[in-house]
Amino acid sequence: MGYSGFAAFVVFRAHVDSHAYSTPTCTDRQPLESADLHSSRSRRGQYMGDLSVTSWNAQALFATDMFRFEAKSSYVNKMMLKSDICLITESHGSETSNSTWRAPLGSTAWWSEGASHGQAGVGVIIRDSFLQQFTERPRWVHIWKGRAAKLCLRGPLGALDIVVVYGHAGSHRAPVD
Repeated sequence: MGYSGFAAFVVFRAHVDSHAYSTPTCTDRQPLESADLHSSRSRRGQYMGDLSVTSWNAQALFATDMFRFEAKSSYVNKMMLKSDICLITESHGSETSNSTWRAPLGSTAWWSEGASHGQAGVGVIIRDSFLQQFTERPRWVHIWKGRAAKLCLRGPLGALDIVVVYGHAGSHRAPVD
Protein backbone atom coordinates (compact mmCIF):
# COMPACT_ATOMS: atom_id res chain seq x y z
CA MET A 1 0.00 0.00 0.00
CA GLY A 2 1.49 3.35 -1.02
CA TYR A 3 1.51 6.53 0.96
CA SER A 4 -1.54 8.52 -0.10
CA GLY A 5 -1.29 11.86 1.64
CA PHE A 6 0.71 14.12 3.84
CA ALA A 7 0.11 15.48 7.28
CA ALA A 8 1.23 18.80 8.65
CA PHE A 9 0.52 20.94 11.64
CA VAL A 10 1.34 24.32 12.99
CA VAL A 11 1.11 25.57 16.55
CA PHE A 12 0.92 29.34 16.74
CA ARG A 13 2.31 31.23 19.70
CA ALA A 14 4.47 28.32 20.84
CA HIS A 15 7.55 26.70 19.36
CA VAL A 16 7.04 23.01 18.56
CA ASP A 17 8.12 20.53 15.93
CA SER A 18 6.52 17.23 14.94
CA HIS A 19 6.94 13.91 16.72
CA ALA A 20 6.96 14.40 20.48
CA TYR A 21 9.04 17.54 20.84
CA SER A 22 9.16 19.41 24.14
CA THR A 23 9.61 23.16 24.13
CA PRO A 24 13.03 24.31 25.25
CA THR A 25 13.40 26.44 28.35
CA CYS A 26 14.14 30.00 27.30
CA THR A 27 16.52 32.02 29.45
CA ASP A 28 14.95 35.32 28.44
CA ARG A 29 11.54 34.49 29.92
CA GLN A 30 10.38 36.49 32.87
CA PRO A 31 9.63 34.21 35.82
CA LEU A 32 5.94 33.82 36.50
CA GLU A 33 4.76 34.39 40.03
CA SER A 34 2.91 31.43 41.53
CA ALA A 35 -0.16 33.68 41.87
CA ASP A 36 -0.07 34.14 38.07
CA LEU A 37 -0.35 30.39 37.54
CA HIS A 38 -3.53 30.14 39.61
CA SER A 39 -5.17 33.30 38.31
CA SER A 40 -8.46 32.92 36.47
CA ARG A 41 -7.42 35.74 34.13
CA SER A 42 -6.01 34.92 30.74
CA ARG A 43 -2.57 36.27 29.96
CA ARG A 44 -2.11 38.09 26.67
CA GLY A 45 0.66 36.84 24.40
CA GLN A 46 2.18 33.50 23.59
CA TYR A 47 1.86 30.44 25.78
CA MET A 48 4.82 30.34 28.20
CA GLY A 49 4.55 26.78 29.50
CA ASP A 50 6.11 23.52 28.37
CA LEU A 51 4.35 21.06 26.09
CA SER A 52 4.96 17.95 24.06
CA VAL A 53 3.20 17.32 20.75
CA THR A 54 2.85 14.23 18.57
CA SER A 55 1.30 14.12 15.10
CA TRP A 56 0.06 10.99 13.35
CA ASN A 57 -1.44 10.32 9.93
CA ALA A 58 -3.77 7.56 11.13
CA GLN A 59 -4.96 6.42 7.68
CA ALA A 60 -8.43 5.57 9.02
CA LEU A 61 -8.45 5.81 12.80
CA PHE A 62 -12.20 5.20 12.58
CA ALA A 63 -11.76 2.06 10.47
CA THR A 64 -14.84 -0.11 9.98
CA ASP A 65 -12.72 -3.25 10.45
CA MET A 66 -12.89 -3.82 14.22
CA PHE A 67 -9.38 -5.30 14.46
CA ARG A 68 -7.84 -2.27 12.71
CA PHE A 69 -9.96 0.12 14.78
CA GLU A 70 -8.85 -1.48 18.08
CA ALA A 71 -5.18 -1.52 17.01
CA LYS A 72 -5.28 2.14 15.97
CA SER A 73 -7.12 3.19 19.15
CA SER A 74 -4.51 1.33 21.21
CA TYR A 75 -1.76 3.22 19.36
CA VAL A 76 -3.44 6.55 20.19
CA ASN A 77 -3.50 5.51 23.87
CA LYS A 78 0.25 4.81 23.75
CA MET A 79 0.98 8.18 22.09
CA MET A 80 -1.04 10.00 24.75
CA LEU A 81 1.10 8.44 27.50
CA LYS A 82 4.07 10.41 26.09
CA SER A 83 2.43 13.60 24.83
CA ASP A 84 0.29 16.47 26.05
CA ILE A 85 -1.20 16.93 22.58
CA CYS A 86 -1.75 14.50 19.71
CA LEU A 87 -2.71 15.78 16.26
CA ILE A 88 -4.52 13.23 14.10
CA THR A 89 -4.90 13.48 10.33
CA GLU A 90 -6.78 11.22 7.94
CA SER A 91 -9.08 9.98 10.71
CA HIS A 92 -11.82 9.02 8.20
CA GLY A 93 -14.45 9.88 10.79
CA SER A 94 -18.06 10.85 10.51
CA GLU A 95 -20.19 12.91 12.87
CA THR A 96 -21.43 9.67 14.44
CA SER A 97 -18.05 7.95 14.83
CA ASN A 98 -16.45 11.14 16.15
CA SER A 99 -19.09 11.56 18.86
CA THR A 100 -19.08 7.89 19.94
CA TRP A 101 -15.30 7.33 20.02
CA ARG A 102 -13.88 7.47 23.53
CA ALA A 103 -10.74 9.52 23.93
CA PRO A 104 -7.97 7.88 25.98
CA LEU A 105 -8.61 8.04 29.72
CA GLY A 106 -7.67 11.47 31.05
CA SER A 107 -7.89 13.24 27.71
CA THR A 108 -10.37 15.18 25.55
CA ALA A 109 -10.73 15.12 21.76
CA TRP A 110 -12.07 17.46 19.07
CA TRP A 111 -12.81 16.29 15.50
CA SER A 112 -13.53 17.71 12.08
CA GLU A 113 -14.95 14.97 9.86
CA GLY A 114 -14.30 14.76 6.14
CA ALA A 115 -16.88 15.44 3.43
CA SER A 116 -17.79 11.74 3.45
CA HIS A 117 -16.93 8.72 5.58
CA GLY A 118 -13.61 7.27 4.48
CA GLN A 119 -12.08 10.60 3.48
CA ALA A 120 -9.82 13.09 5.26
CA GLY A 121 -10.76 14.10 8.81
CA VAL A 122 -8.57 15.79 11.41
CA GLY A 123 -8.55 15.91 15.18
CA VAL A 124 -6.78 17.11 18.29
CA ILE A 125 -6.50 15.06 21.47
CA ILE A 126 -5.27 16.81 24.62
CA ARG A 127 -4.36 15.43 28.01
CA ASP A 128 -6.83 16.83 30.59
CA SER A 129 -4.00 17.67 33.01
CA PHE A 130 -2.49 19.92 30.30
CA LEU A 131 -5.90 21.41 29.46
CA GLN A 132 -6.39 22.49 33.08
CA GLN A 133 -3.77 25.22 32.56
CA PHE A 134 -6.29 27.13 30.44
CA THR A 135 -9.13 29.00 32.12
CA GLU A 136 -11.21 30.02 29.12
CA ARG A 137 -13.42 27.46 27.44
CA PRO A 138 -11.56 25.88 24.46
CA ARG A 139 -12.78 27.13 21.08
CA TRP A 140 -12.82 24.63 18.17
CA VAL A 141 -12.85 26.24 14.71
CA HIS A 142 -13.39 24.32 11.43
CA ILE A 143 -11.19 26.12 8.91
CA TRP A 144 -11.85 23.65 6.08
CA LYS A 145 -14.10 20.83 7.23
CA GLY A 146 -12.13 17.58 7.45
CA ARG A 147 -8.93 19.25 6.21
CA ALA A 148 -8.00 22.00 8.67
CA ALA A 149 -9.15 22.98 12.14
CA LYS A 150 -7.91 25.11 15.03
CA LEU A 151 -8.24 24.71 18.78
CA CYS A 152 -7.85 28.00 20.67
CA LEU A 153 -6.75 27.85 24.32
CA ARG A 154 -6.35 30.83 26.66
CA GLY A 155 -5.15 30.97 30.25
CA PRO A 156 -2.76 32.49 32.78
CA LEU A 157 0.28 31.11 30.91
CA GLY A 158 -0.81 32.71 27.63
CA ALA A 159 -2.54 31.86 24.36
CA LEU A 160 -2.03 28.63 22.44
CA ASP A 161 -3.65 28.07 19.04
CA ILE A 162 -3.24 24.52 17.77
CA VAL A 163 -3.83 24.03 14.06
CA VAL A 164 -4.08 20.59 12.47
CA VAL A 165 -4.01 20.30 8.66
CA TYR A 166 -4.39 17.38 6.26
CA GLY A 167 -3.65 17.78 2.56
CA HIS A 168 -4.02 14.97 0.05
CA ALA A 169 -0.83 14.46 -1.94
CA GLY A 170 -1.99 11.84 -4.45
CA SER A 171 -3.14 12.44 -8.00
CA HIS A 172 -6.80 11.56 -7.27
CA ARG A 173 -8.87 14.44 -5.94
CA ALA A 174 -12.39 13.88 -4.64
CA PRO A 175 -15.04 16.11 -6.27
CA VAL A 176 -16.07 17.46 -2.84
CA ASP A 177 -12.60 18.85 -2.18
